[in-house]
Amino acid sequence: MEVRPVLGKREHPVYDNDYSINTGAIIALFNDVSRWIDNQSPGGIIYGKPRLGKTKAIACITKLLRKEYNPDLPIFQLNMTFHKLNEKRFYEQFLNDIGNAFAAKGTTFEKKERLINYLLNCAREANSKKIILFIDEANYLEEKEYSWLMDIYNRLMINGIHMTTLLVGTSEVLVAKQVFIKHKLQQLVGRFMVQEHHFHGVRDVKDLQICLVSYDSLLKYPLGSEWTYTRYFFPEAYRNGYRLANDAELIFDCFERFNKELNLTGKLDIPMQYIILAINICLKDYGADKACLDRPGLKEWKVSILNAGYLQAERTNLQIEKT
Repeated sequence: MEVRPVLGKREHPVYDNDYSINTGAIIALFNDVSRWIDNQSPGGIIYGKPRLGKTKAIACITKLLRKEYNPDLPIFQLNMTFHKLNEKRFYEQFLNDIGNAFAAKGTTFEKKERLINYLLNCAREANSKKIILFIDEANYLEEKEYSWLMDIYNRLMINGIHMTTLLVGTSEVLVAKQVFIKHKLQQLVGRFMVQEHHFHGVRDVKDLQICLVSYDSLLKYPLGSEWTYTRYFFPEAYRNGYRLANDAELIFDCFERFNKELNLTGKLDIPMQYIILAINICLKDYGADKACLDRPGLKEWKVSILNAGYLQAERTNLQIEKT
């Protein structure tokens, strides 16, 4: 029988949440985004509830896009905040976010030119006619910032580079789209908001099974070994046929019970943040590194979900909605 690897304390990626999985929602998003790129759509909206895992999905989609199109495909991420930005600060933040070392230097015009030239050079070095720009927390974008983005888009197009801009945020981005339509700002809607994708969390047992299978067969550590995450933390049970995916109905039922406690109605849409955290907690606390249980049961999954903060977060959301 193969001996369980000896790792340093807290070395396993589960301890730092230093890994990613391709969920059903991410695969659906990838299919839409790649279709938009193939059709040379200038942009689209990716929206969903807070904490569904949209930000982490950007990292997953980036890997999938580079695998699909070009290992060096220029993909950048601009992170918006609620702070108001003038044009100079906007270009500086953009340069900072995409890794330019001279973001703080120069006038507004110089920053803009540096940004555009940097994007063009990245595309040329990658031998690519495409640039993908994710804008996270896009609900903080204002009309003036869309106008500055449109200038960048137009300059790139003049130089033969097509930029697809993906606005990632809450449904407030859809509200902004309707406001722009109402005020006849078709040029902004046409550049950035034609396409829409509703990003969701885990909505049923099948969605959850897709997530859990990653722990059973895809995620492995040490790298290059055959020690899947499930096998590493529950080695005996794994050897006897146990898989986390076996517990999909049990785990989903726990979330449903918590929702009933809060009198929440409607279809479940569990943020990936709490799924991943609950799994991490279960593996760490009840697996071979600590409690050494053969496998988790109902009690362990309930405690793991509670410790992940799901119930507290949903309770807080209810309080906010009532105010």
